[in-house]
Amino acid sequence: GITSDNLGNLYVADTNNNVIRKIVISLATVTVSTFAGNPIGGNTDGLGTSALFNNPNGITCDANNHIFVTDTLNNCIRQITPDKQVFTIAGDIANKISGSSDISPYSFFTPTGIFIRNNTLFICDTRNNTLRVLSRQNTFGRSLLSQKGDKGDIGLPGIGFQFKGRVNTISNLPVN
Repeated sequence: GITSDNLGNLYVADTNNNVIRKIVISLATVTVSTFAGNPIGGNTDGLGTSALFNNPNGITCDANNHIFVTDTLNNCIRQITPDKQVFTIAGDIANKISGSSDISPYSFFTPTGIFIRNNTLFICDTRNNTLRVLSRQNTFGRSLLSQKGDKGDIGLPGIGFQFKGRVNTISNLPVN
């Protein structure tokens, strides 16, 4: 994934290297650096390269330049502050499979795509076949659309949409 902050810097989830890269483009130069993570991989909150990711995939940035990452194989969502502090905001590596359409706040199963709008994160919970919503008001754990054909609980009454296959990107939700 790739995103930009409001200063024009680019951030790339370098999935196979378990890091987040920062790309600064100026008039004559392009500088690429490791913003967070370490090629060793793992599941550790921390500062910059002390933090560990396991296949970071989706990435998005809010208006305050906070980066949000789907840490895919750790089954969690991570936040990176502008000063490179990395911490887990949702998810748990040990609790990944949801057996029902009522997905708990800590049951991602390989989250991939992520997008932010109006301080609300939209997350593709790929192996749970669900589009999840996380807001700053702590109203988390809602399934916007799911494999079970939920009727929706945030402005989608009666739709009952079902995904056929996994959900892996915001731009192309169903994947066969």
